Amino acid sequence: MATFEETWREYFDEDETPETLTSTSTGCVPRLLHFLADHRDRFPELEWLGIYPQEDDELGELDLERVQALLGSVDALEVEGEEPEDVIAWIEAGLFARAKALNISPFNDEVAEAIVNAGPFPHLETLQAGFDGSAQAAVLFASASQAFPALKALDMFNMRLGAKGAKAIAGAQHFSGLTSLRLSHINPGQAGLTALLSSPVFENLETLTLSYNQSKASAWKKALAAMSLPSLVTLNIESGIWEPDEYLREDPFTVAHPRLTTLSAHSCFDESAESALRASAYLPNLETLKLTE
Repeated sequence: MATFEETWREYFDEDETPETLTSTSTGCVPRLLHFLADHRDRFPELEWLGIYPQEDDELGELDLERVQALLGSVDALEVEGEEPEDVIAWIEAGLFARAKALNISPFNDEVAEAIVNAGPFPHLETLQAGFDGSAQAAVLFASASQAFPALKALDMFNMRLGAKGAKAIAGAQHFSGLTSLRLSHINPGQAGLTALLSSPVFENLETLTLSYNQSKASAWKKALAAMSLPSLVTLNIESGIWEPDEYLREDPFTVAHPRLTTLSAHSCFDESAESALRASAYLPNLETLKLTE
């Protein structure tokens, strides 16, 4: 049987040591995954694991309990497969049951369904997924009231969620624990923007990113006027309007946002709006205002 040192040198570079290992990546390599799991206390700085599923993975060779414990012990877990089906196989095998943070790609509606069906994920605090999902992915997550009981941060970007998906997320009561939400490049339209910015569900939301959701100036003006997020500290609506001539030039807010300290809004507000925003009675504690790239 190989010693710890022999196995270590088989998989890691000479300049790395167990005590300083902060991140590593692996596919379905049972020996390596079991080695990391069995000697987890030897890697006190290990915070990030990259998992790269492939079509020919022999998942039956993995010890489910040991791998679940390993994947649940890191602060960040990135899962990137060649095809959605490869990622789905790992999800359905239950390997991410104890995960605290998941970043999954490729992502589509079938992956979203697999995640929901494999739940609940009692320890999952951060879920990041992007590309190729439709409104159905958001509807699935929004309807899965028991799947993510500990979720604090949700990041869905570059998807075709549209107004339907945005409104589904905004209306999901089990997302009331979110403190961070990113829905970038999802094309929500005025209805979706308004739903997100005025949702009573998001009473604990501190950071909201809606960048690259290009809409008409009138849509942003109405949505921002309706904004009512009592805990919001940071709002990012960068690249929200396509035509510079249409950038907002006045203060659109009509409700006080006493906790908002940071507003990033280049390519949504014109620079000429800076004085109005800084003097706004609705933004009494605004500290950081970004209106240029």
